[in-house]
Amino acid sequence: MIGEPQSLALAQSVPNPAHSRAFIRFTLPAPALVSLSIYDLQGRRVAMPLDRVLRPAGVNEVPVRTAGWRPGCYFYRIDAGGASRTQKMVVLE
Repeated sequence: MIGEPQSLALAQSVPNPAHSRAFIRFTLPAPALVSLSIYDLQGRRVAMPLDRVLRPAGVNEVPVRTAGWRPGCYFYRIDAGGASRTQKMVVLE
């Protein structure tokens, strides 16, 4: 069908930079078990909003609470259906 996503897509978090919360949007071509992890620059996982959670095909959005995090750059990674994608986000006080 025209318009169906053909692969996993991970969008930039909104807002970026974030102050107390952000939203991470991703698109799945088919229902899949999804893991979403957020890491600091030293590679330490600071949050795992999704841990092998079944999500539907199409656009999905996950809220992430960033209040209390140190200001700086973070990376978020999604793993779904054997594929992975990574994006960067900035957190301010």
